[in-house]
Amino acid sequence: MNKYFLLLFVTTLWGCSPGSQKNSDAIAETDSGRSFKQGNIEVTDESKYAASFIDDLVAAKYEQPVKLTGDYLIAGTDTISFPTDLALNKLTIFVGNQDNRHYTLEITRINNTSVDFKFELTDNDKTLYSQAGEATLGALFFLGAESDEDENQEAYEVIQYTMNDSASNCFFSARVETGAAKGKQRAKVSYGCNDTSKPALALEEGPVLKAQ
Repeated sequence: MNKYFLLLFVTTLWGCSPGSQKNSDAIAETDSGRSFKQGNIEVTDESKYAASFIDDLVAAKYEQPVKLTGDYLIAGTDTISFPTDLALNKLTIFVGNQDNRHYTLEITRINNTSVDFKFELTDNDKTLYSQAGEATLGALFFLGAESDEDENQEAYEVIQYTMNDSASNCFFSARVETGAAKGKQRAKVSYGCNDTSKPALALEEGPVLKAQ
């Protein structure tokens, strides 16, 4: 009987030891999926970023440590804000016309890296092409600004969101103006597939779409 209580006492002490509690906390934190570090990439709250963005960032093997924290990306000693030109959880509609064709892009930013979108190209109310889904920032968007030109050859800076569909080998890209007042942005879209028989639109072929 004494040996039984001695064994129970020792087992209880081991289960309550600081080392045992520390391991339990680490497992709980990992299981929550809220924060983690992989290689030189640290994420403080993964719910704010698309999983594909994080995967692409890890795969890019950026030479300096990168930390995703709240609305910011810290690369080395540089702190970069994620784009907020599209209001969070608010629908923005861009429209444009070219050769009697009507282009409509409905887009909503759903977190710091991604947007939900719906695009439709029509001709006299006949739908020629439509696409919807989730598009994401390029993992290395912070390395430098990109620009497009409007119909007057005026350049403006843009941020690009892209959806790559591995099943169909197709893509859709929306490039939205940065730095403009909300509701005054311009945008352009492009899409295509490896199968060239499917609908495609090169960036330079489509019109500039304007927020409504």
